[in-house]
Amino acid sequence: MELYLRSMSQWVHAGMEGIKVGLDYAGVRLVMETYGYDARAFEGLQIIERTALSAMHKARRENAT
Repeated sequence: MELYLRSMSQWVHAGMEGIKVGLDYAGVRLVMETYGYDARAFEGLQIIERTALSAMHKARRENAT
């Protein structure tokens, strides 16, 4: 969770609406190296990333109707 919070500025946005599509892993790697995270932390980050994207996209679909 801590790695996710430290990587919050690394979201990649797409399209005219700036929809979040995932984290910039090059930026995340720099955060990991700076703070000494390992591969296991990255695996956890990916789980949180997928969950967050799912929640954001679900909320977007619900607000569109």
